[in-house]
Amino acid sequence: MGCLLYEDERFQQSSQCMLRPGGMDLTWEAVEMAGFQPGCTLLDAGCGLGTTVAQLSAQGFSASGLERSPALLGRAKNSHPQLLFKQGDLCSIPWPDEYFEGVLCECSLSTVTQLPTALREIHRVLMPHGVLAVSDFYQREAFEPPRQMEGSCLGGAVTAETTRLLMRDHGFTQSGWQDATEHLRTFTASLVWNYGSLKKLHALLLSCEEEQAPSEVPWALYGYAISSWEKVELHG
Repeated sequence: MGCLLYEDERFQQSSQCMLRPGGMDLTWEAVEMAGFQPGCTLLDAGCGLGTTVAQLSAQGFSASGLERSPALLGRAKNSHPQLLFKQGDLCSIPWPDEYFEGVLCECSLSTVTQLPTALREIHRVLMPHGVLAVSDFYQREAFEPPRQMEGSCLGGAVTAETTRLLMRDHGFTQSGWQDATEHLRTFTASLVWNYGSLKKLHALLLSCEEEQAPSEVPWALYGYAISSWEKVELHG
């Protein structure tokens, strides 16, 4: 989802500042799937308002946050001044090589237009055998999304098989996958209720004016899932 949607106050309120389907319940499921334990170093890449970083830190994780939006980053720092947040994006992560035991990407990988670059960066900052935990959209069947969706989470979603191949080619092996599409349905219904119409939601989702927004988005072709990917050595 574009920053315009994430920065919208109504969206933040309706999502209870979690900014994604499933909230912390799904985050904890992803943490468990990835095998993260209290004390390990974690990066929340695309941390938004910093809520997940704060929750992880409260449970004993050494968590930091990366956020590209100055507005969201400012609020995260103001709300959690004791925690570490840096501005940047997944294509240029401002941390040293092999720094983190785990990276958490929740509704952030699908917004990246240069996914191979982002995966190389995540691979770089992960320790050997570190784990990438993902909570994001996927295409239930392959199709070409409308050009208007480029840069949004829907525009960047790909099939589960395409994801697996991309991860394999960039040094990751799948260690877990769980469908969570029901959380997406509940989340979307809540947003439509709060915005009053799909068209208003689509305008924010696609970062465009309401009159330019499509009246229909093929929601039925999208799913939502959590997955975990272990870093392996790249050859060649």
